[in-house]
Amino acid sequence: GDWGAEVAGASRFRAARAGEQPLERLPDDVVGELGDSGDAALGLPAADGPVVLPARWLADGGAVYAVLPEETLALAGGGPTVPVALQIDRPSWWRAREMLGVMLRGEGEVAVVRRLTSGRGSASALVAAAGLEPDGAALVRIRPRRLVWWRGWSSGTVMAA
Repeated sequence: GDWGAEVAGASRFRAARAGEQPLERLPDDVVGELGDSGDAALGLPAADGPVVLPARWLADGGAVYAVLPEETLALAGGGPTVPVALQIDRPSWWRAREMLGVMLRGEGEVAVVRRLTSGRGSASALVAAAGLEPDGAALVRIRPRRLVWWRGWSSGTVMAA
């Protein structure tokens, strides 16, 4: 099928500094081992079906963000709001009981850093904190409705507030 589309992002960005951090609803041992940033997989709808893209994630203030190059996000297109699933994990090649992770499902608010007319500085700082260069980056603020976590053979579902 055809790949590549225009990413429609918000023109303004404001970091969510207040409010409950969505990951705080998870078991402490899961959150503690995942940390507050790392590699992730971002799932979102595209014209021909769902697409999963490599991303970086960052928990900051009252939000969780997916950060990826704009050209990668353009493979799926969409925005400025889009249904998303963000999967964060710590895999184990040796034992299933050592695997842990979380999947956040909800709505994503897309911001393309270079196109922002307001909030470019705070968006750039978040992108850099996630480990990417702000120039050419896109930021997706995840507003989760449901979080599914797992640790070994144990798992659970948490509904967002």
